[in-house]
Amino acid sequence: MQQLNEELITQFCSNKIDLLSAQNNSEKIYAGKWCFLDKSVEEFKNNDNKFLVIDNIWKEKEIFDYDFKFSSYLVDKYCISLSNYLNKTNNVKKSNRYWNILLLPWLIHYIPSQLYRWRTVQHAFKIRRRLSFLKIKDFKKIIPNNSLDFVSMIKKEDKFNYYCYYKIFNFLNLNKNFDITFIEKKDPKFKDSLHNKKIPLKLISNFLEKLNFLLSKNESVIFDFKLLKKIYHFEFCKSLNQFPQYIFDRETNHSILREYNYDQNLRDQSKMDFFKLKPNFSKDLNFINFLNSNIQYDIPKCFIEGYKSIVKEISNIPLKPKIVLSGFNHFYNEIFKFWIAEYLSVNNCKFFISSHGGNNHLKYSSCLQFESKIADKKLTYTIPRNENDLQLSPLKFVGLKKISKQKNYLTYVASPNTQYPFKAYRTNFCEFNNYNNVKILKKNLNENIFSKFIYLPSEFSIKIETQKIKDLLLRKYNNQTNSLHRYANKSNLIICTYPESAFFESILLNPTIMILDYNNYEFFDCGIDFKKRLTDCRILFNDAELATKHINDVWENPYIWWNSIEVKKTIQILQEKFCNISEKPLSSWISFLKIELNALK
Repeated sequence: MQQLNEELITQFCSNKIDLLSAQNNSEKIYAGKWCFLDKSVEEFKNNDNKFLVIDNIWKEKEIFDYDFKFSSYLVDKYCISLSNYLNKTNNVKKSNRYWNILLLPWLIHYIPSQLYRWRTVQHAFKIRRRLSFLKIKDFKKIIPNNSLDFVSMIKKEDKFNYYCYYKIFNFLNLNKNFDITFIEKKDPKFKDSLHNKKIPLKLISNFLEKLNFLLSKNESVIFDFKLLKKIYHFEFCKSLNQFPQYIFDRETNHSILREYNYDQNLRDQSKMDFFKLKPNFSKDLNFINFLNSNIQYDIPKCFIEGYKSIVKEISNIPLKPKIVLSGFNHFYNEIFKFWIAEYLSVNNCKFFISSHGGNNHLKYSSCLQFESKIADKKLTYTIPRNENDLQLSPLKFVGLKKISKQKNYLTYVASPNTQYPFKAYRTNFCEFNNYNNVKILKKNLNENIFSKFIYLPSEFSIKIETQKIKDLLLRKYNNQTNSLHRYANKSNLIICTYPESAFFESILLNPTIMILDYNNYEFFDCGIDFKKRLTDCRILFNDAELATKHINDVWENPYIWWNSIEVKKTIQILQEKFCNISEKPLSSWISFLKIELNALK
């Protein structure tokens, strides 16, 4: 960046909305690379070199380690404060567990995402003591309808993220903390795709679900039907002497939720009970004050304005199980969450959660281990890390088998990439790692090997990177997401770019390598240095060029390397620790559930 003039006021730009309204001659500090997703930084330099782009704040391990612990602490504390507040606001007397079930899936995103944006503003004020910020006239508050709305908006909506930054600057200005000048302009009418989007009521799906509720009302075990493939779903139900269940479909349930009208008077009727900050976090008292002044107004509307109507909706659900097993619904299915929270408060029922994947094995688990706080037992395929964790085979891998067939593909499994940070994660937002990897692979792989290359995109990606990759690969880009199961057994070798479910599925089937910055994905401490073991075995590569050389070397027969003593031993230990699969996984689950049912008699 060019030397900035200390005497001038520097404009802070949160995203593209600020770009549309930026003062032409002003110096600018941009909150992140997401400001330039339609226009690269290099192109922008040709037009204006008086600017600075704040790099990923959490790339610094010490900063992220502190903020991860701080976020975990705040999530726990605010859950208690919000439980008391929501009891008063909704005129009910529900337990902390009840509100934990409803609020934690939102809070684990809300707290880290607000903290990251706060850190970027802090960083900007270290560079410049005077900043200006866009203030849109007559800008309406954007309050998410439910937890899923919040997650969808915070990770990719510009208008919502502008609003998050505006609240920070408004708080700092009101409290006279910093020298801030607001630039008032009319709403640029920048449209987002998600906010206020009406979800059509799925009448047929809703009718079928109500029918399934009636068919399942006397079943002892209610479980998430998406945990198993259909063929094993029937087998699972048959072993438990139950009718097949297709209930609590998230899309169907989501369509039931209305767009509730925000009511500030209702939110102001009760006061939040605030907590005393732990001494080792005292340097961030100002951030706590910011949250205290905003959080009760940021709560998704389904927990306040929509609370009574949802409670009425779930009162008609006739289920009376002894065990409820969730795999996905406890995250963002508000109908399920309201039902299970209420049901557990008045019935002798066990609530189990099957950890379906993600990053339970990582040191910095982005879900902040919230599932162990709401479930009686969390059933995970990693070794236990909480008192109520139990290691069982992953249901999603039931029926996963090596198939002897011609293996042609070099399959690349793309890492997720979102526009904005939306959880306690050091990476995977506004990056071009997949594109950079593909460029290197295309350049350095032997021609006959690259001819077999296939790219499997992530469900979460940003348009500009996706288009760059499509332009580079043409027909080698597979447009279908979540398609690893179609290609895994057809692959001579699989390239993974993040150490989560896709990696474990791959190593069960075929030779697999990872290309990633290991420092962003540390395994939690289980007494084994997996970074060293995986690197020594040429499974883990920090450099795409080194990975390319390895692929060229082993391509003709990768099993010579894959079946070597050290590699097999490392894979075996990895599976034992983080992806333990029994010989009869479905039987082990059924036995577990039957034992638990007998204990409730």
